[in-house]
Amino acid sequence: MKRIDKFIIGLLFIFWLTGCSDESFIEIDSLSSDGNEFFCNQKVKIWMNVNSSDLWHTDYEWSADGGTLTQPQGLDEMTWKAPNIPGTYTIRCKVTVGDKTDIREKKMFVSSYFFEKFEKAPYAFSGQSSTSLSLRTETVNGQVNGWLRANVNSSSEVNRYLNRSFGDPELSTPFSIRARLGFESNAPTLETIKVGNKTGNTMLEYQLNCLKDPASETGFVNRISFSWYPTNVTPGFPVVPVGGISPDGSTTYNSKVSIQTRNTLGLTTTQDYYYTISKMSTFTNKNYKKVGMAVDENYQLHVFMEGEEVLTTPVISELRTLNQMQGGIFIDNWRVIFPNGNGGANRPMLYFDDAYASTTELLK
Repeated sequence: MKRIDKFIIGLLFIFWLTGCSDESFIEIDSLSSDGNEFFCNQKVKIWMNVNSSDLWHTDYEWSADGGTLTQPQGLDEMTWKAPNIPGTYTIRCKVTVGDKTDIREKKMFVSSYFFEKFEKAPYAFSGQSSTSLSLRTETVNGQVNGWLRANVNSSSEVNRYLNRSFGDPELSTPFSIRARLGFESNAPTLETIKVGNKTGNTMLEYQLNCLKDPASETGFVNRISFSWYPTNVTPGFPVVPVGGISPDGSTTYNSKVSIQTRNTLGLTTTQDYYYTISKMSTFTNKNYKKVGMAVDENYQLHVFMEGEEVLTTPVISELRTLNQMQGGIFIDNWRVIFPNGNGGANRPMLYFDDAYASTTELLK
């Protein structure tokens, strides 16, 4: 009888152990994302790492308080499309297996309309034909930083450009751009260069190419650009052309604002404005600076150098009034124009990094 009792007790113990081993458990190890800073409408991969008693039957329920989740529910990964308004948003994932549940949240910082930090390929800027582009790294304050090197690769072209097309039919002013740029080597020293049969200047230029407001039947601003000589060039800065507009009264200039307008017949007119802004010509090799340009809600143009506003002008607003333009200014692309070397030799190596665009603030 005692043997039977012991046998029954042993079976019960085995059943108890089996029941314990079948009990569900779930523990979230991490909720991760591809990056820590995001831009508007960016598609971001997010994923979960969990410990579970049954990974095959573990269910994942994703939610967000802004933006859009673009993959099916139930998986351990998700793609989040950031909203079109900067801010801090929360991603939430509820994980379930059997009767056990765990929840994890993650804050997602959307800093601006767009940015590119050149940490990895592919990147968001393209080069005009005859442009050489390469990703580079440097160490800044003990941290590895990626950046883009660009140079003209031509024996016939005076300059080339980097281009970022936004492809957003609703993108309009106010709009602001900023980047950190300069020259790794061969910063231009001449005011004018000749390459092949072409002659041109050695200015850097920010250019916004614009689109017509589809709701307007008037002419529109077609292009907005700010260009500057990055160094004190030889033999000196050029003279303001006869009849040229120099709002600050300068007889020579190192900076220029150009506004191109297009009328209802499709004909374009460009108006240039000449300035002397000393800070714009203080670049040297490996001396990189943040330069920003913005068009605000009143169509005022702003230029910033290293956080300081160096130019504010109403020329866009005045031209719109003069030409009786209606509707907004819609942004198509951002171009950064940079020079070749004289004769195609000693080509300046452009350093380009931390390119930002915003619709909510003036990027300084």
